[in-house]
Amino acid sequence: MSKSEEKIIYHYCSVEVFISIIENQELWASDIFKMNDSSEEKYLEDLLRFYLRRIHKELLEDKRFKEYLKENEEEEEEEVRKKSFEKYYNKIFSYKIKKSIQNYNNINKFLAINELLKEKSKKIKRYICCFSGEGDLLSQWRAYADDGQGISVGFKKSQIKDFLKELEVEIINIGKKGEVRKFLKKKEAELVDIEYKRKIKKSSYNSELSKLFKYFPRLDFIMENKEFEEILIDAILSNSKINLYSDLSPLLRYFVFMITKKIYSKEELKSQIMKRLKNFIKVKSSTFSEEKESRIVIIEDEAEENQDINNIHFRSKNNNELVSYKKLKLENIVDFISHIVLGPKNKITVEELKRFLIKQFSEEKIKYIVIEKSDIPYV
Repeated sequence: MSKSEEKIIYHYCSVEVFISIIENQELWASDIFKMNDSSEEKYLEDLLRFYLRRIHKELLEDKRFKEYLKENEEEEEEEVRKKSFEKYYNKIFSYKIKKSIQNYNNINKFLAINELLKEKSKKIKRYICCFSGEGDLLSQWRAYADDGQGISVGFKKSQIKDFLKELEVEIINIGKKGEVRKFLKKKEAELVDIEYKRKIKKSSYNSELSKLFKYFPRLDFIMENKEFEEILIDAILSNSKINLYSDLSPLLRYFVFMITKKIYSKEELKSQIMKRLKNFIKVKSSTFSEEKESRIVIIEDEAEENQDINNIHFRSKNNNELVSYKKLKLENIVDFISHIVLGPKNKITVEELKRFLIKQFSEEKIKYIVIEKSDIPYV
């Protein structure tokens, strides 16, 4: 790959953090739940709930569905209601209603599975280090680079990926007799590109739901459970009478969650837990799409033995929060850097920054790094 074709990803930071990155030759991956975006790992779940509300609204507005509800309004016999529903479903309901009911059932099933896996992943830590595909973006300067006074550092994407593939960390293990053993362990870390999803409000959303379902792990006990499906259909009908989409379904999801929790051990669920985490970490709302975000992701199970206890560090945030983070040591970090942009409010000159880098490395080492000022007129 030629230099002109090399993909660059930018880390926005304050001058203080930039100096630390260069002098210590390291990046920090911080606890995902201490970052600026409060919707981390929630957006896919929020999307399903959005479509659940929409499905219920459309069912209530459908002529044939309303006809079915009216016919069974006073009916209390469960068997009679079941037969009536089967008749309507097989002979009277349109394809659109059937598809809506199927989607309603699937959403509730996936949300039930999600609740279980979410609860089972409480002791699994997620650390991220974020980059943008744009090196001079006003929203990034404001949020991550000291309101435009900071710096964005452009790293070669392919080299970051190669670095993470070979990443090993030293593990300290204390034996039963107090003996200390050290060994290297491959670190589960990767660079992922964020996928952006939007809420589809006007056109058909069936194809979009099919795509969303692929992000959610499946558990056959729930997905193929006919009794649960019947309960969910009853919930649609009951909810329809009181005009609430979510009066019963969360209770049903919780009921299934409690049953499933007893059936599966954490070890049996581990692959699904990890699938959920990896998928949920890489999806965000399309309102953030201008960022073109990539992120280093490290996932660690704190309940496992031989944890990387010597590489957990802490820093303060806003003087009232404690943030845990991991250090990623990049030897010869200068070889990873291709471009540096000084923020629109940054008072450092290009020459000053060059002198700083030459002192840390050498003139020969930095000669291919492009250093320039932001083009954004931000005061």
